[in-house]
Amino acid sequence: MALKVADRIKENTSSTGVGGLSLTGAPAGFQRFSAILASGDTTYYSLEENDKFEVGIGTYGSDNLERTTVLSSSNSGSKISLGGSGVVFITYPADKSVYNNQLEQSVVGSSGVRFADGTIQTSASSSSYDDTYVSGVATYASGQSISNQSNISTNTSRVSYASGQAVANEVDIVAVSGIAAYASGVGGGDVTASQLNYVSGIAVYSSGQTAANQSSITALLTASGTATSLISSSE
Repeated sequence: MALKVADRIKENTSSTGVGGLSLTGAPAGFQRFSAILASGDTTYYSLEENDKFEVGIGTYGSDNLERTTVLSSSNSGSKISLGGSGVVFITYPADKSVYNNQLEQSVVGSSGVRFADGTIQTSASSSSYDDTYVSGVATYASGQSISNQSNISTNTSRVSYASGQAVANEVDIVAVSGIAAYASGVGGGDVTASQLNYVSGIAVYSSGQTAANQSSITALLTASGTATSLISSSE
């Protein structure tokens, strides 16, 4: 069941010894444990009687609180022995707390953060994250080295190519992306003459690369008189 905490939950107990606590009712101005806990729920508790104290994790069940785990106590970390006049209330132990420091930075314990999906993150180091697929490409683009280049599949490798990173699957860069490689100055061996036609041929021309298919730049250039003039004057 869930671990729950709440404000102003306090009850008297008539229990004696070191066993579970029989909850006998709340003092004026407080609520009973049953107001927020269901059977099997756990909570942080603080137990007092005279000059004795005990802080721990308790398990609730039908007006009873089992002292499941003792976190600290006046009895050297062990359960205190009650005489029948104890008071127990829900607390939030300091060593279990998450808080903002003076710089408004959230401070958590060394055991880490547990997310709703069960994932536990114990460090802010990037090495503890999985550099997979899209995030791997983003890491590559930022100039950071990653260990999972093999996870960057065909499509994302094209993104790596655009970032200037070397990839092993140049053969997967097809007609359109091959032209982009040509324009970037990367060796254009994969760009065939048939791929450099019409519009793509113009793209290669405008990049300053030498192309053998000037004759393929036909009506489209003619319709754009300005572009035709510029190409003519540059030759």
